[in-house]
Amino acid sequence: MALLDADADSALVRIRDLAGHTRGTGFLADHEGTVVTSHEAVDGAAGLVLQPMRPVTATGGAATAWTRPVEPSDITPLPGSGLALIRTTGFRPDRLRPLPIGTARPDAGAPARLWTGGWLDGTVVGPASGVTYTAGDRVHPLDHTLELALCAGGREALRLGGPAIGGPVLDGRTGVVLGVLGSALHAGRRAGGLAVPLRAIAEAAPRAHWPPCWHATPRPSPRTAAN
Repeated sequence: MALLDADADSALVRIRDLAGHTRGTGFLADHEGTVVTSHEAVDGAAGLVLQPMRPVTATGGAATAWTRPVEPSDITPLPGSGLALIRTTGFRPDRLRPLPIGTARPDAGAPARLWTGGWLDGTVVGPASGVTYTAGDRVHPLDHTLELALCAGGREALRLGGPAIGGPVLDGRTGVVLGVLGSALHAGRRAGGLAVPLRAIAEAAPRAHWPPCWHATPRPSPRTAAN
């Protein structure tokens, strides 16, 4: 059964710089506290602050808001993949709940839900080719990207950046994460939207960069799901 938007919201964090400006969005991917986001959200940042996208319910039923500072040493940048991992602690199940990670390649025409500051509908077009990511240091060619058909509102949200950067792309039927949005991904032609598929990048990136529960061995986390 697909996740409801409200359920998916509980995994999202707002990423801000030390001046309070929004750099993007991340999502909790496992119970070890790994937050996944776009490389754009962390590129050049001296430090970051994470904040839940919505108030969380603590023990006793009271809704609370909190922030968590992130040091540069807690960030694993993967500019060659257009992604970044942020190591955190203290994200207990009663605070944030990880999103399940998809392990299958999405079919063309499959429905998708995208976080761009709010949930929007989209459609998977298929693998994209000739895509590059423009980081602060240089342009990186990306071997694995996913093209999406978006409504006008979705295209505008990606153009503006902000919370759309690093937003997850969910399978509209199962709720598993298919990829991560980015506004600095360029196909050299008109495309509705582009995302980095986690399945393909997890296979291509060095194993040491990825949380243990994402590897084929040891045994995957129960929250990892196939669509």
